[in-house]
Amino acid sequence: EEILEIGKGDKMLEDVGKDIISYSRAKEIVDAYEAQMIEDNFKRNRAEEEGFEKGMKEGLEQGSRESKIEIAKSMLNEGMETSQISRITTLSIKEINQLKQ
Repeated sequence: EEILEIGKGDKMLEDVGKDIISYSRAKEIVDAYEAQMIEDNFKRNRAEEEGFEKGMKEGLEQGSRESKIEIAKSMLNEGMETSQISRITTLSIKEINQLKQ
């Protein structure tokens, strides 16, 4: 509004003021959209991680101890954290640390 007031009476300044206001509003919309997309992607990634962990855990609960050990070794080779492997495989931290050696 101040921009429009300053340019009042000068057609070119009024047009520039309107363009600035339009740009500002468009930028706010784009920024809000980008923020929403970032939040949606974060939620989707987290849901995928949780789904993966749940599926692995359910599958492992049905498997044998030997299978759990083999899967834990693979997880270690992929660089997964010991606590996460323990949570998924139900092997103890001590057992997983022994597999590292």
